Amino acid sequence: MSNHWKVTIKASAKGDLKKILKSPLCKSFEEIKMYWKLTHTNQYSHLKNELHLLLVTILEG
Repeated sequence: MSNHWKVTIKASAKGDLKKILKSPLCKSFEEIKMYWKLTHTNQYSHLKNELHLLLVTILEG
């Protein structure tokens, strides 16, 4: 994956993503995905692919 990818997401989702990344549950990529699924409703479903790319980019940093 390229570190040069730019992913645009809504500001509210960015704030939620920061909470997820700081969460004690955040020990692996799979745990981040699970935490996201458990804490969000369908209002974020349209962001799923963008958030996946962003998480991969951050974790492979």
